[in-house]
Amino acid sequence: MRAGIRQAGVAAALVAALAGATACGSDGDDTTSTQQQAATGKELFVARCAGCHTLAAAGARGSATDVHRSERTDGVNFDHRKVSEDDVLFAIRNGGFGSKIMPRGIVAGEDAQAVARFVAESSGSQAATAPDATLESPAVRKMRLPVTGAAPDPSTAGATAASAEFLRQAFDSAQEMWQRQFAGAGARYEPAHLVFFHTQIHTPCGVQTASTGPFYCPPAHGVYLNTDFFEALSRAYDLRSGFAAAYVTAHEMGHHVQALVGLHDRIARLDASDPAGANRRSVALELQADCYAGVWLHELEGVGALTQADIADIVGAATVVGDDFQRNQAGADLAPETWTHGSSAQRVHWLDVGRRSGTPAACDTFTAGNADPG
Repeated sequence: MRAGIRQAGVAAALVAALAGATACGSDGDDTTSTQQQAATGKELFVARCAGCHTLAAAGARGSATDVHRSERTDGVNFDHRKVSEDDVLFAIRNGGFGSKIMPRGIVAGEDAQAVARFVAESSGSQAATAPDATLESPAVRKMRLPVTGAAPDPSTAGATAASAEFLRQAFDSAQEMWQRQFAGAGARYEPAHLVFFHTQIHTPCGVQTASTGPFYCPPAHGVYLNTDFFEALSRAYDLRSGFAAAYVTAHEMGHHVQALVGLHDRIARLDASDPAGANRRSVALELQADCYAGVWLHELEGVGALTQADIADIVGAATVVGDDFQRNQAGADLAPETWTHGSSAQRVHWLDVGRRSGTPAACDTFTAGNADPG
């Protein structure tokens, strides 16, 4: 019995030694095999993935900003995002990177491994400079001219507080401006809908209670405003101008613009594939909506509709809705990693960018570092 064990041990040692000798003598073969796998991964990526994804190492420009054909076919720009083999394999097996467009099992087996390794080794060449560059839409890139200064002035409604009549005028004014912007960019504009509520309300985004503040619901193209919220905000922070609430209304209209250009859907796909970056993208989304509200305010200033008192109250409103301000009010730790809307300084900064530039294209809050006030 012991002899048998010893013989088995010797045999195992010989096998191990032979395997080691073979390995030591086959470095060139391993290198060749790795090169072949990389070539196979590249070929498969070009054949199966290049139509929707950008990756310079494969000469693929599927989601490059100069060849957008449809919001629905933009895949991840792998030059702008570093991914692991596991990330790619998960996307291949489950239908990829949060998108409903890429089918499951587009490649399989060793082919999937080859694609995953190629993408992992080649991705992220521009990640430090443009983490979410694919979020810019063709329509927004064309909105480079300042607004015309022709929007209706909501203050002609004669209201001095955030009445429903005044907010309706502000909503219509912002909508008219965006209709012109989209027309100038050669893009189709679908109108938003305004809904006032004071009690529980059922929406495609779920049931909202009377305590809910203003919000935008993308499936309904709906801006939902609770005037009780504005009245409470005005009392709590001594905001006397109706334009403080009008700024919030224009912010929600900014979310409508983002929905129309496909930004909400694209962020949802990114959040599904990169949950760790969801809060950062949420902040950028909210700050862009602030900037878009500022573009509308620029137009109103152009026709003399805003007083210095109005502007002071608008800035005050932007300040009190900052994540840090709200957490301080609640006596909670600042915890910036939990923020979803941005700090008071960031919100005021991006509101001011839009107000001073009057240019939607200036509202690029997604480029690296742009969410920080200058």
